[in-house]
Amino acid sequence: MVRPVSSFRDMAQRRLPGLLFHYIDGGAYGEVTLRRNIEDMEAIELRQRVLVDVSKLDTGVTLLGRHWSMPVGLGPVGMAGMYARRGEAQAARAAPMPMSHSRSRRSRRATFPRSKK
Repeated sequence: MVRPVSSFRDMAQRRLPGLLFHYIDGGAYGEVTLRRNIEDMEAIELRQRVLVDVSKLDTGVTLLGRHWSMPVGLGPVGMAGMYARRGEAQAARAAPMPMSHSRSRRSRRATFPRSKK
């Protein structure tokens, strides 16, 4: 099933307590950067190419000596532990991709199991 990105926002709004949803959904100060990011994402148009042989398509990249199947990574989400217990650790385990980790003064250093190559 293909869903528009906005449906994930709607789902989050239904499932999360208001305080948490608005923290994720909002931006800082006048929300100028947030608004520009949304406008930039909405301006991206995907061109459908049908009947094209994609059997040999390779989107892989090598990053820090490791091969990744796609050039995608996860950035830190502020206060991820508010949304799920050890939220950043859960995301790191669930997503087979590079992830940068944020650390606040109050957080303990997280240890992540090494993924299998």
